Formats: sequence, structure tokens, C-alpha cells
Amino acid sequence: MKSLWNKHYRLLSRYLMVLGAALLITSIVPRQLRFPYEFEAGRTWRYETLVAPYDFPILKSEAEMTRDRERIQDNFSPFYERSTRTSTLVKSNVAADFRQGWALYAARRNPAPSAADSLAILSAALDIIDSVYKQGILSPDSLNPYAGFSRTLFELDGQHANKRFKQEYLSLQDLEARLAGLISSRLQGSDRDWLLALLKPRFEPNVLYQEQSSDLALQIELNKLSPYLGKVSKDEKIVGHGEPLSEEGARILQSYQLEFERYAPNHEPLALWLGYFGIAAISLLFYALFLLNFKADVIRNWRSLLFLLLLMTAFIALTVFSEHQQYPTLFLVPYCILPIIIRAFFGNGMALFSHLITLLMASFLVNNSGEFMFLHLVAGMAAIFSNLRAHYWSQFFTAMGFLLLTYIVSWLAISLVQQGRLVFVDPEPFGWLALNVFFCLMAYPLVLVFERLFGMVSDITLRELSDLNKPLLRELSLKAPGTMQHSVQVANLAEAAVAQIGGNTLLTRVGALYHDIGKIKNPVFFIENQVSGDNPHDGLQPEESARMIISHVQNGVEMGRKKGLPDSVIDFIRTHHGSTRVEFFWNRYSKLNPSLVSAGDARFRYPGPLPFSKETAVVMMADSIEAASRVLQQPTVRDIDELVERIIDFKVEDAQLAQSDLTFRELTQIGKVFRKLLLSIHHVRIAYPEGAKAAKEKSTT
Repeated sequence: MKSLWNKHYRLLSRYLMVLGAALLITSIVPRQLRFPYEFEAGRTWRYETLVAPYDFPILKSEAEMTRDRERIQDNFSPFYERSTRTSTLVKSNVAADFRQGWALYAARRNPAPSAADSLAILSAALDIIDSVYKQGILSPDSLNPYAGFSRTLFELDGQHANKRFKQEYLSLQDLEARLAGLISSRLQGSDRDWLLALLKPRFEPNVLYQEQSSDLALQIELNKLSPYLGKVSKDEKIVGHGEPLSEEGARILQSYQLEFERYAPNHEPLALWLGYFGIAAISLLFYALFLLNFKADVIRNWRSLLFLLLLMTAFIALTVFSEHQQYPTLFLVPYCILPIIIRAFFGNGMALFSHLITLLMASFLVNNSGEFMFLHLVAGMAAIFSNLRAHYWSQFFTAMGFLLLTYIVSWLAISLVQQGRLVFVDPEPFGWLALNVFFCLMAYPLVLVFERLFGMVSDITLRELSDLNKPLLRELSLKAPGTMQHSVQVANLAEAAVAQIGGNTLLTRVGALYHDIGKIKNPVFFIENQVSGDNPHDGLQPEESARMIISHVQNGVEMGRKKGLPDSVIDFIRTHHGSTRVEFFWNRYSKLNPSLVSAGDARFRYPGPLPFSKETAVVMMADSIEAASRVLQQPTVRDIDELVERIIDFKVEDAQLAQSDLTFRELTQIGKVFRKLLLSIHHVRIAYPEGAKAAKEKSTT
């Protein structure tokens, strides 16, 4: 009853975790009413005739809004302000320079000038300065971003702004010609040239661009720009059933969608919450049923289930965030990270189903859900099936290229369906897709992070652990070479059997290689390491010998944890003997102490636990069969068959496989694999019938 209660309690707690994830997803989903129609310009309207239920404005397209903004900027008149201080400063500088330069000029002039000439030329210079600054010199166009657009400007005069034409003012480029004309009207000859050289570099703009006032005025004009092109009246037909949707019709539908989602009548937030919760709960409950029927070990491990639920929830949150920020979710969010990570821990089937469930929930949060599902589902399958394990750099880049190619071809197919022509395909999405594939590189460092956080193990780590030069395996081969040879044979047997029934072959191999590392501590107490013929058990009581033998399980667990082996590998150490009995020493004990047999065999049994997965159960059987096959002297096919059948039957009868979920059909397949490999290991030839043997001998003579 206790076991039954624990099983139901565990199952109930897992379903509560699933419902908790559904609540979490619902809490992060925005409470926004979804538009009940999907549409696109050029495609046929497959719904019933749509009539406007209320008045709503027609939004301008982004291109129209851009044209209107550009038109306002083209016609915008910037603001300038005239500086009176500039002319005063220039006249002061010119007067000072005139006094310094006149003496040198007068000495060279022929005839020599009089004092009256000096005063006349200086007076002409000051008059010219006043004339130029009265007209005004505009500040350079480089300071005015609107200089190239409008031909008019506003000149500020206190609280007033007078509209003027730019051509009324001088620019620095026009100044030399204007000065030459003014000086020529007053002076001639060398006096004219000398004064022009003196004045030309002294001028600065006195009509100055006012950036703050101009920007403020432009923003006011842009804010007045209406985003609406017109309106649709209540009961007006929008589009009829079976009609092709024009560009104008698509724009009207976009306007209706925006109005619908913002101000939908009879909108009940509770109904929306229940709807989204229902979508999330149904999706995740079927996901839990999938795990229960096909990946029961994941349901049993609460950390694995928590990891999967949090990872899926994180991608829903990423979808919500990208939609809120108006990122191109269809292209940019790297959904393929999810199947890559899950595949590294749980295999292809789990990765694909998890990816599918996540996309189903996310599709209710994005526009064009059909295109969204197709694009990322196909890409996810490409990520799963393109050997994204990064064993070799060449495979790694090939897989990345295959993923990018899948994205590009899929989007091209979608574009052809949407546009219905071969003339033009927008190249911009391909850049986003390339960036998406680049983001998928994050999956590999994330695998290592999740290994540490959730105590799981990936294929990358397992392949590293399978290296026979790893410290623990090297120590095992040096201190217990017989055990090492036994472990390698068990790994070969178990890996082949698990491959036949469909399991994690890599985890099985690694678990088998490490399952007996506890024998490093006392290797000579195990028969495969006794090369001298001396047996230390000869001087021990049966119960003490059993204790030494049984202790290798706990020793192995402690060594594995000290060396940082993943829990999934340590599970093979803990379970490879289950709760079986050390039969040899139990039989000796029974003969020596027949009166004590009734007290029970607890001291002669391994502490367990029982194997709880197909992989750990196969290693248990392979371990027993490989060890038992070593005592066979020149075995026949019949000997091998009987050995395999006897040990598997014993494990079933002793209830050692009760928690492994192995079926009788799978046990039969496992037995066949064991027989085949053992026949090869022991070089057993199949005996031919007499007739066949004679025929064979005749054919070879």
C-alpha cells in the first residue's frame, strides 16, 4: 500500500508541476484579444463576408506616413536669429587692422595718399560692413539639417518670426562677389584691391541657425500629421467571401484589427485568462501524457521535468517579449535552441515533441501563425536530424549550414505562396534568419550550464566520459585489470541490446564502463582480478566475504560522487545488482549454519535500488551474463542459450526488473543480442546437421 501511495503521490505531484507551468505561462501572456481572422494581400478571403460592426478609421501605410513626413520636412522653414553684436565686432576688428596695415600700404602707394584718403577709405570700409550685415549673412548649411529642403526661413525678431526667402541673404560663398561690387562702386585701382583683401577674411555670419526652435517647430508640424486616410462606416462591407484581398482591402483589415484589439466590445479579461490557461494546460497535459507513456523515467525525475517545463516557459516568455518589442519574431527568435538542448539530454523523440508543443502554444501569440509553425517546425526538425553534437568542427559547421539552408528554402516557399510570383522576394528576412542561426550557437554553452543546475548529463559529457583514458577508468585498468576487461565486455553487450530495443546507447555504454569502479578499493576480493591463485575469501567467514563483495556498490557510488560523475551514471553503479543475493557465499553460509538460515538472507543481499530504466536493467543482465559466461569451458551454442535464458528468467522471477518498464518482447530481443555476441566472444561455431555437414565437406573437396 505504501508503494502504491508513493507511486500515486509522485504522479500527482508531477501533474501539479505541469499545471503550475500552465499558470506561469498564462501569467506572462498579455491580456490582448486576438483578431479572429488571418489575411494577406493577394490571397482569397476564405471567411464569411465581413461587415464593419462599428465606425473605425483607416490607417495610412508606413510608406504613406513616411512620404507625408518627408513632405513636411521638404516644406519646413527653419528658424534663424539676427545678431547685432557681430557687425559691431567686425567693424572694431577692421578699424584696428586698418590702422596697422595702412602705413605699410601707404609707403608702397604711388602717388602717396593723404590723410583725407585714409579717412575716406576707412569710412567706405565701415559703410560696406553696415551694408553687408544689413542684408545679412546666413550661417553655413552644415549647421542646418533642413538647409537643402526649403527655400524659405523664419527670422526671429523678439516674439515675432518673419518669413523670408533664403535668396534675400548672403552666404559665405556669395560674400566675395558682393564685397567686390560694393568696393568697386566706391574705390578704384589699388585702393579697391587692398581694401577687398583686408575685408574678405573678417566677415562672419550674423543670421544664425536656431536649432532648438527649429526642431520644436518641426516636431509640432509632425505631431499634427494624421495617421488616418479615411474611415469605414458601420455596416459597410469590408470584404466578401471568396474575394481576392487587394492591398487597400488588407490595409482596411489591418485598421479593423487594430481597432478590434484595442477597443473590442464585450471584452471580458477573465474569459481571456481562462482561454489562454486552457490552451497552455491542454498542451502541457498532453505533453505529460506523452512522457508518461514513452519517457516514464523523465516523469519520475522531478528535476528533469522541471527543466523541460522551465525551458518551454522561457521560450514562451521570449516570444511575448519579442512581440512586445515589435521584433520580427517570425525570423529572429532562435526557437531551434530548444530542440538542440533537449536532444542533448533526452534524445530525438523528446526534442521533436517538446519543440512541437512549445510552437503550438507560441503560435497563439504571433501573427501569421501558419507560417510561424511551418518555418520553425521544419527548422527544428533540421536541427534535430543534422547531427548537431559538435563532435568535429566540420560536422558542426555543416550542421549550421544545413539549418540555415532549411530556413532559407522554407521562407522562399512561404514567400512564393504569399506573393504568387517569382519576380521579387524581399532579401531582408534572410539576414534575420542568418542571425537566428548564429543565436543557435548559444545552445552549446547552455547545455553545460543546465548540466550543472539540474544534475543532468548530455551526450557531449557522456562521450567525454567514455574515453578509456579518463582518470577513473585508467585507475580501474591499472588496479583491477580483470574488472576493466569485464566492464568493457558488459558495455559492448549492453550497448548492442539497448540499440535493439531503442534506448540511450551512449548512456548505457558509459554506465556499464563505470558500474564496477568500486572494485578499485579491494580488487583482489573479486575473482576476475585474482591472478596468483590465492583467494582472500578462504580465510573469511561467508558473511564477511559477502560484506566485502556487496561493499563495492557503495564504494563505487562514493568514488563516482567524489570524481563528479553525473547522477545518471552513478545510477548504474547503484542498481547493477539491484537487491539480488550473493549466492555463492549464501550457499556456503547455509551449509555451515543450517540452523540460522531461517533468520533470513538480508546480510547477503545488495541494498538496491532496483533498476528503474531500460538502460540500467540491461546493464544488470549484461553484467550477470558476462560474469557467468567466463566459467564456461569451451561452451556450445546450447550452453550459451541456456545461460542467457536462465539468468534472464531468474532476474524476472526475482522481481529485479519490476521497475524497468521492459516488456517480454524486449526481453526476447535482448536475449537474442546477448546470445549472438557471446557466441562471437567465445568463438562458438554453429553445429551443422549431418546432411548439411556432408554436403559442405563435399563442396569443399
